[in-house]
Amino acid sequence: MSKCEVEALLIEPYFDAVRDRFAQYEPEPGKRLTRVDKIVFIVEPAVRDSARHYAACSEDGRLILLAPEVAGLDLETFLALAAHELGHACDFLYPAKWVTNGDPDAKAVWIGDKDNKQARQWFSLWSSRSRHQVEVSADSIARTVLGKPIRYCGECDVQCFRGTKKREEAIK
Repeated sequence: MSKCEVEALLIEPYFDAVRDRFAQYEPEPGKRLTRVDKIVFIVEPAVRDSARHYAACSEDGRLILLAPEVAGLDLETFLALAAHELGHACDFLYPAKWVTNGDPDAKAVWIGDKDNKQARQWFSLWSSRSRHQVEVSADSIARTVLGKPIRYCGECDVQCFRGTKKREEAIK
């Protein structure tokens, strides 16, 4: 068994628990985030290409890549990191269905399939967001689903729940 396979076995139950929490979330009564059930993760050493980079989400939201080093993170940090990546996945799996205001502490608002001027405007803005706005959206969606803000802590300024830094402070 390879090192990546061993790390995946260690990570799997915790990743599955966070993914299940997202999949069971109802942004509106009776509407679960069922697309989240199909998200898979793989352990990929190449994802750790910088000191603070432990994970990535594909642009279609169906795949999350995790560095083998995530298995060595404390549980709380891993759960926050997984929540952030699942926030990305929800953002990509449900394009322009979540409205965020640029504040990672604010909850994302689900607009679903509304067909109105605001929804059309948001879709045009959603598809032209900066990388920073996409990152903040992931934090906002994770906060909405879990009820806890994503913070950044440690030497690498990685996601956590107990830290005091916001994303803006962590990337300076």
